Formats: sequence, structure tokens, C-alpha cells
Amino acid sequence: MEKQGALTADRPRMIAAGEMLFGGLAIGLTHAGDRLRRMRRALHSHLNPKAAEAYQPLQMSLAKKMVLDLLDDPNNFHNHASTFSAAMVLEITYGKNSATDTEVKEIRDFLETRSIAIRPGAYLVDSIPWLRYLPWYGQELKREFERGDRIYTGLMNHVKQQLSKVDIGPSFARYVLENEHDHGLTEPEMAFLAGTFFGAGSDTTAAAMSTVLMAAACFPEEQSKVQAELNGVIGRRQAPTFVDQVSLPQLDAFISEALRWRPLSPNGFPHRATKDMIWGNHCIPAGTTIFGNHWAISRDPDVYPEPDAFKPQRWFNDQGRLRNDINFFVYGFGRRICPGQYLANRSLFITSALILWAFQLNMDTTQPLDDMGFMSGPDSHPQRKFIDLIFNRTGKYANWDPPSEIQVGSYGKIDNTTGDLIVLGTIYSDEFKKLLLDVGISVESGEHHPKYCPDEIEFTAWSKNVRKLDLNVVSDVGIPGIDTATIKGTWEVKKGTTGAVLLMHNPRLRCITSSVLGKLSNITLLQSMHLVTKVFYCPAFSLYLSDKSAGGEKVSIALLNSEPVVELMDATVGATAMKKWWCNTQAGFERHGCNTEHCFTPLYELLHVRHSRNRRSSSSPERTGEELWIAPPLPWAPLDEDGKEVPIYFDDSDSDSNSEQE
Repeated sequence: MEKQGALTADRPRMIAAGEMLFGGLAIGLTHAGDRLRRMRRALHSHLNPKAAEAYQPLQMSLAKKMVLDLLDDPNNFHNHASTFSAAMVLEITYGKNSATDTEVKEIRDFLETRSIAIRPGAYLVDSIPWLRYLPWYGQELKREFERGDRIYTGLMNHVKQQLSKVDIGPSFARYVLENEHDHGLTEPEMAFLAGTFFGAGSDTTAAAMSTVLMAAACFPEEQSKVQAELNGVIGRRQAPTFVDQVSLPQLDAFISEALRWRPLSPNGFPHRATKDMIWGNHCIPAGTTIFGNHWAISRDPDVYPEPDAFKPQRWFNDQGRLRNDINFFVYGFGRRICPGQYLANRSLFITSALILWAFQLNMDTTQPLDDMGFMSGPDSHPQRKFIDLIFNRTGKYANWDPPSEIQVGSYGKIDNTTGDLIVLGTIYSDEFKKLLLDVGISVESGEHHPKYCPDEIEFTAWSKNVRKLDLNVVSDVGIPGIDTATIKGTWEVKKGTTGAVLLMHNPRLRCITSSVLGKLSNITLLQSMHLVTKVFYCPAFSLYLSDKSAGGEKVSIALLNSEPVVELMDATVGATAMKKWWCNTQAGFERHGCNTEHCFTPLYELLHVRHSRNRRSSSSPERTGEELWIAPPLPWAPLDEDGKEVPIYFDDSDSDSNSEQE
């Protein structure tokens, strides 16, 4: 893909993401050709190595602010990284200096839809292209395209209006507007080029920064080598600057090794061969999709001996200088290489230098760390296994992050990589009112608003391979309040399996009534969506996912009525009064939270409209209300005990032609 870059510069056709969601205007999904050349030329002129130097004062200022933010709130480091990258790319793209603008949030929501649409199998239209011409298919993608067009065009028009002012600062949007004829870009191309530049640049930079910080905490000996270099070159009386980079090779090697150790995009992004090409003894036919698999490259023992070990020294040659004989793969390949790589490298250097100069980063030994959980890919997220186990027991979706509220009436899709609900809208928005009126729902009367069910004392659920035992109060006599605990028990996981436990204290169920659901089933938009119809709210929750390697794990959990002596192993960010939960396990993943309010949402019901082909025959009783809806299946193949997908093979001989298809 490097030596024959002209033959691999194309992308495979992505109808859902590239054509329907972005209208063919996203540079990352655009086919090789004139449009791609014009877009790349515009980006390169603004992001080449010389041009990128002009942004160093901005990067330095934001990096210093990030250090102060970390000092004030060290537990929220990923948000600080996101704020840095969003603020930097926002100012470079549009000349704006607020990373919390409404447009920023809208762009990120829009790009969440893209992250779903580009995944193989997410939309049937990528396998059956003619579906896109059916008027009822893909309505949500068409609406999302209109939303993206509105956001990006609005931001570009704002810059255009400011051009007449003498105080307007430099920005990429200003550059393409002032050089419109030189690059030959249309207004939609300029708008989407700037918008996708902001979206891709901010997210990737934040992830890379978080990876470097995580590596520093995971490998303290290597961190100390970098800090020794910083102290020797910089000292403690002044902070590092960009001028110091040539004198800090150990830091550069550490950053390179961190991005090799945990690649940001393990699978890489697909290329497409435009002609037959020869690679080694193989002929790759035209039209073949080609992946430069970053994970496999990073694990090549011929290039990186002991690939699973973290060794920054591998980036030095025998003379102690940084090697230049290894092609770095993180930013892609050939003519599809990331045009913002020089900007990203400078951001990584200055933030890493300042943070490692200012702080000693340590692991929290009381909390287990999944150092692969941040990477994209279907096997990277333990929460999928938890959701899978609870769904198979209850038919409802578990929320792995209960402080993040799931709201009744939200609609969207389930991210098949993480299991998270990607919210695309709500039936309670102003834009939805007309749709409600069209199906006979009285908005003024509020009949569509969710209703509360009476509170329950507790709700407990655990997977089929788990059994509950009585808690041995005698053995835990040193724990104050254990004998009068509101919820308590010991859960034993079958050896060689992974088990899940979900506990809620005093849950309150909020739901859409059956009669309203019957009317909502007639709204075309919702017929291609999943709708949140019920949500459990509670003031206290406990989630537990066992570690299969522990072998027959037993976990004791109790909700105490007094403050415990033993601290929790893990606590979800956002939970406030954590000390009432007690847990004695030393393995697996835990999430706990306590509050005086019903502010946590650990469990919710997700339904979609039954398709007409699945409705009963004319001789069967007609379905009404909630019966018109059905729980959607999990959006992934069955998971093994390690949380990895297992392909399904159907045996036609076992099918029952008389059974009703649901």
C-alpha cells in the first residue's frame, strides 16, 4: 500500500456510510479520483509540516491548561484530553475557541452515527444496494445526512460572514473560502471537508493522548526513564517546549511504543485495489478490499521482537539514535495516510512532555484496568459480555455505565462494538410533535409521557451459570452493618465460565403505556429504530462481571446500612456516596453506586416494531398496543466465555416450517 499507493488509494463502496450518510462528501470514505485529489490538496496545504509549525503556540497554551485541569481533577483525564483536542482542532478549523459549543456536541453525535454505519453488516443496503432506492428504507440515514449538512454548512457560513471583519483569525475554513478557485472545491465539499477534519482530528488525538498516559501508568519503570531525561534536559525550574523535542529522544520513543503497543485502530481502514496488482507471488484482483491490519503489523516479531512487551528502547539503533528504518503505520498508508499526522505528532509530544514533567502517573491498585478496552473492535469491550448475559436472562438491556442516564422515549441503535445505546432522537422533542399528532396522540394532554410504576424493594438478576448462596455473616463479622444489610448474598460462578450479577435497591420503573406504544408503531421513523420503552431508576446499583480465569469465582456483595471498613475495588465515575456498598471479590469487573436520589439507570427495555411479515395471520387475534412491539435480538453473534463472537452455522434440516417467525 506504500510502494503501490496509486493502485490502493481507493475505498470499497460504503453505501450506508459513504453515500447515504455523507452524500459522498467525506474525505475518508471518498473514492479515488478528482474529488479526493482536490480535497487532499486543500488539506495538505494547511497541514503540511511547515504549516503545522504555526499552531505550536496554540498547542502549547492548551497543553498548559490541560496540566492545570489534571491538577484540579486527576480522575477525569480522558475528558481533559478530549477538551484539549476539541479546542485545538475547533480553532484550527473554524477559528473558534470554545470546545463546548453546541455545534461541537452535534458533530460528535453525528459522527457516532458514522461509527455505526461503517461497520460491516450494520446496514443491509451494503449487501443489497438497490434497497437505497426504496422510499421507506434508510430514513434515519437520510435525516442524519440532512443534519450533518445543516451543521457543517452553518459553521462554514458563519466563517464566510466573518470574512469582512478585520479581526477574524486564521482558520482552515477561512483558507478554503479565500482560495476556493485554486482548489476547485464546491460549497458542499468545503463544508464537509472542514467538518470531517474537525470530527476525525479531535477524536483520534484524544484517544492517542489517553493511550500514552495509560502506558505511563502501566509501565512505571519506562515512565521514570522519560522523567529522568526530562529532568536532565529541562530541569525543574522551567517547563519543556517544542524547542526541546530534539533533545528528548526517550520521550519520542515512549510515544511511538505506546501507539504500537495499543494501536488506535487495530484493524486499520479498508483500501480497494483499482487494478490487478502483484504482491510477492500473489495476484490481487482489481476490486479487492485490502486491510493494513495495524494489530498484526504491531505484533510482527521480525520487526518488533517480543511484540507483547512494552520496550521503548526498540526504537533506538545501535548508535543510540532514533531509528528511521521502521515505517510507522499508525496514520495509515500511501495516498490515504492521515493528512493531520504532523499536527497530531506535535500535540502528542507537547502534552506528553508537560504531563510527565509535572506529574508521576500511577495505577490505582484498587481498580482493575482493562488496557485494551478503549480500542475499537468487537472483542475489546467487557460490557458486551455483561449485557449479553443479562439480556439472555431478563430480555432487557443492561447499562454498563448507570450514572449515564438512559431516558424513556429515546430511540436509536445499539453499537455492536460496545453494546452502548447510540441515541439518535427522542419522541419528546419539539421536532417529533407533528409525528405524534399524525398518529392520534394528544400532545397537549401529555398521554405520551412516561408513567411511573410503584417502587420495588429490590431487583436482582444473574446469569444462568451463576447461583446465589446465603452470605456467611459470621465470616464477615468485622464489617459494620453486614448483619442488617439491605441486599446481601454470595454468588458463585460455574468454573470455566463468565458470570454476571446485576443488583438494584428500591428500583422505580418508568414506562410508556401500552396504548401509546400501539399508536407509536405507526410512525415510519420508529419502524427502523429501537425505542426505549421502560427504564429502571434506582438510588443504588451493583454490577459484577466475573473473570473466567479465576475459576469458580465466588463474590459476596452487600448494601450496608452503615459505612464499611473495607473500601470498594472499583467505582463508576458519577456515583456519589460509594461507601455503602461492600464487595469482597479480587477478580473481575465491578461497578457500584449509591445516592439519595433515583439517579442511576442500570437496566432498560428496548423494543422495535414487528414487521408486517412477522405479524399474525388473519385467523389469529389481532395484536394491539405493546404486542405490536418486540425485543430486538442482540446485534452480535453469540459470545464465547472470553466475550468473542462465535459464528453461527444454520442446519436447514433442523428448521420447523410450522413455527411462527418472530
